[in-house]
Amino acid sequence: SEEDSIHRYNFTVEPSIPDAAFSLKSKIIKKSKKDIEKSVGSILYFNSFIYAKKRLSDKIDVFAEVDNVKYKVILSWSLEINCGDHEHVQYLNMFLNDLLRCLKLQRVGNKYFDPRKAEAEITSQNPLISEFVIWSGYSVALRETEAGPFLRLDVAHRIASKANLLKDIKSYSALVPSGDELNTYANAMLKEKTIYTIYNNKTYTVDAVDFTQ
Repeated sequence: SEEDSIHRYNFTVEPSIPDAAFSLKSKIIKKSKKDIEKSVGSILYFNSFIYAKKRLSDKIDVFAEVDNVKYKVILSWSLEINCGDHEHVQYLNMFLNDLLRCLKLQRVGNKYFDPRKAEAEITSQNPLISEFVIWSGYSVALRETEAGPFLRLDVAHRIASKANLLKDIKSYSALVPSGDELNTYANAMLKEKTIYTIYNNKTYTVDAVDFTQ
């Protein structure tokens, strides 16, 4: 129905920017978001498209200044997405992820946690064993069914080490003094580990450790 449908918009930028300039595109949309929402209501930006509940028959132009460059954003309607369409589930997932980000929850796999509110600490008398904390959060899954969207939301917990990453890397050098061996050892130990940074409350997955930087 029209009430449940979502509208997808294409947008172009003048002066033109490279298709792969994703960061710049995001900055431009962020700067022009308020002006766009005056015409189409609340929007979500994902995969170089803008999604909104309201359909416009005419193109709209808004302006945004990023890094001292003034850009013209031209928005044009491209597609109506209805309940049951594959892209409708993608939109609902985007909307859900946006809500969870507003709650400042950090995504680890398909689960979301708030490291700022650790429930308990696990300590050890052995100085060689790191202390641990328990994060509480949610496991979230969303899929489309014949009856409509189905959301599964479960309580989840994760045990996280309080070890300091830099100290761990320095400790590896005592075990493996050779530069090449240290590089191999550190990457083997840390690759695909989830790291939490306190200064900005974000989680990252380690792809590799580059000792040349």
